[in-house]
Amino acid sequence: MVEFNPDGSLKVPQWMAQAKKDEDKILASPFGMRVVKEVIRYESPKLCNVHLTLSPHVSSAAFVQTITSDFKQHAQTPIKLVQKADKEFTVEVGTSFRRCSECTSLIGRFRENANGNLLLKKGNCPYEQRSFSDEDYF
Repeated sequence: MVEFNPDGSLKVPQWMAQAKKDEDKILASPFGMRVVKEVIRYESPKLCNVHLTLSPHVSSAAFVQTITSDFKQHAQTPIKLVQKADKEFTVEVGTSFRRCSECTSLIGRFRENANGNLLLKKGNCPYEQRSFSDEDYF
């Protein structure tokens, strides 16, 4: 149901206001970061981007480069880090069979470093993490 404010504007639903409050709380923390996953090209060779935006309270963004370079050494998927601004990065994830699971693993490393203060937005990424089950694959 749509509700209106006394001035005639739309009233923001409670769940949307709470989500915005939670997002602001995460980004106000000293380790907070926002991650947005986005598929750039669905056709082969596939290309995905992971956009990272750090909290303004983060003192140094060097950890992003450290985590990405360490991950790149062990990953099968080609990964490239591009710094857009002082606290904004884009990780380009190339084509590989393990692309989605390695992207999820990289985001997990960022989550560990952020002490759980990571806001993940799926964007247009269709990947849904599932637990392994023998009957699904054999």
